[in-house]
Amino acid sequence: MRIKIIQFLVSKAGGVLMTLISAAIAMGIARLSKLIPGVEQSINQAQLTTVIWGLLMSGVNYATNRWLTKDAKTIQEALNGKGAALAVDGWVGPDTLDAIKKHTDLKVQKP
Repeated sequence: MRIKIIQFLVSKAGGVLMTLISAAIAMGIARLSKLIPGVEQSINQAQLTTVIWGLLMSGVNYATNRWLTKDAKTIQEALNGKGAALAVDGWVGPDTLDAIKKHTDLKVQKP
């Protein structure tokens, strides 16, 4: 599911979404400038769009990966039971991958 969402966000449809976000920001700034004259000069719309897009991507990444952290913690705890000295943080990084190689017969492919 995560891959489908990311593929959408970086596809042409995602480009349309970014254009819609830009348009919404422009409309919001136009309305705000009626209340606070001159505010449009102090807001960089391109930067604001980039920040919102980054937050959207981070939110998608967090929402789609959140369920993985519980499974990763279970794996890290099991590896610690076999002698690894991992921090049980729920994120599978190089230390966890190395511990899987060292303490199991599983083959690990790095993404």
